[in-house]
Amino acid sequence: MEAAEEAVPGAQEEILSGKLRATDREISSIAKVPKEKRPEVVAELRKPKAERDSSITDSYSSPSKGNEFITTFKQDIQGHKKGLNKEEKQNLKDAVKSIYSPRRLADGEAMMCEIQGAQEDFVRRWEMCFREYPDILTEPKNNENLLVFIDRASRYLQTVKNRLNND
Repeated sequence: MEAAEEAVPGAQEEILSGKLRATDREISSIAKVPKEKRPEVVAELRKPKAERDSSITDSYSSPSKGNEFITTFKQDIQGHKKGLNKEEKQNLKDAVKSIYSPRRLADGEAMMCEIQGAQEDFVRRWEMCFREYPDILTEPKNNENLLVFIDRASRYLQTVKNRLNND
């Protein structure tokens, strides 16, 4: 849209108001047209669809042999398709197989990472709430509720701590 506005002042308003009727693809193709040809494309898009010269509006909206920029751009964002050699196929099979192979059960030592992550998430989420909604810490009504949550968490952690001491 910016390219249309730059080429023809007022074109952006026409697009947004619906006065200039064009597909998203046609509108985005304006930016792909050389600057000196943009006014011509906008003028063509102003015409009713049946009266448009499609050679002007379509030449930049879809890749063709003569439009190497778009073809190159699409290859850059989509990647190149190629056949896998024997080694690559085997590596892919092994990777897929490893995803579905049985895993060992986690033990307490392995789960400490989960506990640590949960504790860090707890702190991060509470701090985010305090930062985004500072009234949580200043409004008396919120303070009462916050103290309830703190007491619940403290009681739970104390219960876990007691289990550690009893074992």
